[in-house]
Amino acid sequence: MEISRQTALGLLADKEAVDNHLQVAARALELDERSTLFKLRAEERTNIIQMRKSWSCWILRAILLVVIADILLIFLLGFGVLSFRDQWYVPAFIAESLMKVLGLAWIIVKFLFGKDSLES
Repeated sequence: MEISRQTALGLLADKEAVDNHLQVAARALELDERSTLFKLRAEERTNIIQMRKSWSCWILRAILLVVIADILLIFLLGFGVLSFRDQWYVPAFIAESLMKVLGLAWIIVKFLFGKDSLES
């Protein structure tokens, strides 16, 4: 079975068109996958930033609560409402509270706002 030259050229042109169409479709699929990946990363980063805002707010409140408790204790001791038998209780309590504040600040700086926290 022989085919004419014109038919052969038409079939060849159709094959090239199909190949070209397949390449365009593959590229479109690849770009769609990249777009989806970038959207997911952007959404993840937005969620991380929202979580950081929430955590930093709660940690700031905890720090303020510790500081207010220390101030209240110092005033109560100063006005004689509270008293401790041993002298080392008050400095130990204040040092422990200071360590809490420094520990919470370290958490904020290292984990919530670290250098590599948003890089992927």
